[in-house]
Amino acid sequence: MRQLTLLQAAAYVQGAKDLLDKDWFDICQFDTLVKLGDIKDSISGEDYLALRAVHCTHWHKMDPRFRTMLRAKILEILNVDAFIQEPETPLAKVVNFFRKDY
Repeated sequence: MRQLTLLQAAAYVQGAKDLLDKDWFDICQFDTLVKLGDIKDSISGEDYLALRAVHCTHWHKMDPRFRTMLRAKILEILNVDAFIQEPETPLAKVVNFFRKDY
């Protein structure tokens, strides 16, 4: 993941939160976050195809086990925790402000 400015990092964290808070899985927003974080290497082609297969599927319509697996994979790929280097930095405070357990 490349170094982001404070604004970019805040947008990345907010975008990740919004992605999981929407009623559906939005591959477009996911793609934007991958580009912003420059983390294309964090996801295999096969896994990306699996994500594309459920684009626009509402979370509540997914099998609960699959939904849990998908959300865990999204959090693994986006790796929001990578922004926390030292707990008292401004960036860490932004991340902690937006953090929500899923």
